[in-house]
Amino acid sequence: MATCYLAYGADLPVRIGVQIPLTGERSAVGRLMSNGLQMAVESINGQPGSLKVELVLADDASTTDGAVKAIGDLVKDQSIACIVGEINSPLVLASVPTINAEKIPYLTAGSSPRTTAASDWIFRVAASDITLTNLLADYLANDMHIKTLAILHDKTGIHNQRAAMMSDLLKTRYGISTLVDATWAPGDQTFGSSIGEAKTTHTDAILALGETPEGGPFLKELAGAG
Repeated sequence: MATCYLAYGADLPVRIGVQIPLTGERSAVGRLMSNGLQMAVESINGQPGSLKVELVLADDASTTDGAVKAIGDLVKDQSIACIVGEINSPLVLASVPTINAEKIPYLTAGSSPRTTAASDWIFRVAASDITLTNLLADYLANDMHIKTLAILHDKTGIHNQRAAMMSDLLKTRYGISTLVDATWAPGDQTFGSSIGEAKTTHTDAILALGETPEGGPFLKELAGAG
């Protein structure tokens, strides 16, 4: 922020581009991102004497083609200092050629280490999938002392990968068996089939992997299932 402030001057707002899924299958995630970013901007701009921040949003429509177009539109605006980018790794990776060509700082809250490996201009602000998997597996084994697990997850690529990583690590390092690997479609609001499968196998614990808007309905249905 200090660099942006010096570059743009005290009287000009720091303009930050935002590559975001406002439409498409991940639009619910995009709304959460937009709300969070706007809250942060209001907090910063409300502080007396602080630099002012202005967001420039570009919808990537939840697709890789849309991501390429969105970042292309953002970098055309020479007043944009940096980009807050996607959290979906395939969309981040689709943006890499433009990021490298324009040498523009790009922040992602995605957890795949592939993104930062692809460009010196990409900065990941969340822990990697490898780190998260190791921490969670250690907790399940050494704090909860489970022997069997049901993994229920959204059947998008990232959650399929996380489920496979967790199952493999638990088995090879701790001897914990995954008895159920059940999925639901992105955006589903009912989870009875997956929950029922976990319940009938009598596993020690359930690990659920999905998008934020699915969390509330999932937990409500899980509580109702006893």
